[in-house]
Amino acid sequence: VYDVYQEASMALVFHDKISEVKGRIGEMLLTKLSHRERIQSAFVIASLLDDDIGSVVREGTSNIDEARVNLEAASVAMSISLLALASRRLENGLRCLPGDHWREERELSLQLYLLAVLAAYTRGNRGAVEYYGGQILAQRENVSVADKIRAHFALLPPIVDPETALDASD
Repeated sequence: VYDVYQEASMALVFHDKISEVKGRIGEMLLTKLSHRERIQSAFVIASLLDDDIGSVVREGTSNIDEARVNLEAASVAMSISLLALASRRLENGLRCLPGDHWREERELSLQLYLLAVLAAYTRGNRGAVEYYGGQILAQRENVSVADKIRAHFALLPPIVDPETALDASD
């Protein structure tokens, strides 16, 4: 259904307004679809909202909603091993968080950062692992010790060298 709306609206829009229209379509889908439908359409909704990410908060939605839909899309992407896509969704979701997100949106922030650590680790992006993990570890009051330990494990160097592990199995 949303494909029909998107195609029809794009045919009627001037090129310089496409990002704004895509954002509004994403907003409509975000606010009107059920949770299950949002998860099924997470990639589409996140993509539409991302096109208009620089705009002011739109009526009926918020940057927090956009961060959540990007987290949903990233989770789906991770589950089917689309790591680069998951990383982009997580970066977009993190950009949507307000400045005081660790205090105001602790759980969402933690989910985004922990998944970002995992995606970066899986992709072998040590710099991103250190950055995202460091953001979690830097929290003194807003993150539990257990969650800091989860981030810390991703920051540890591998205990077993993969080459040695293969030799030992022969």
